[in-house]
Amino acid sequence: TMATWLTKDFSDSMELIGFDGAGVPLVVLASHGPAPVFAVTSPGNAVEIFSAQGPLSETMNDQLGTWFAVVDNASPVPGLYLYTSRRGVRQINSLPVLPA
Repeated sequence: TMATWLTKDFSDSMELIGFDGAGVPLVVLASHGPAPVFAVTSPGNAVEIFSAQGPLSETMNDQLGTWFAVVDNASPVPGLYLYTSRRGVRQINSLPVLPA
């Protein structure tokens, strides 16, 4: 069975960056300002969890949560981030990172 989980008028600028530990899709919307990141919690329902200037990496999960990086060193918030549905997004490292 197929179901549409999220649509936007600008869906061509929507990018799946991964899934959290519970399998919830995480998508980023390209924009001219800060790019919002959404957790798509169910069909038609998305919650903004983060916003940053610059590209974001794909996600990686471990026992602590879901990791991603803001990889644009010109951004005011480059670094490594950890997301959990319980605590939200926290910056873990503010050092400039290089895209892998």
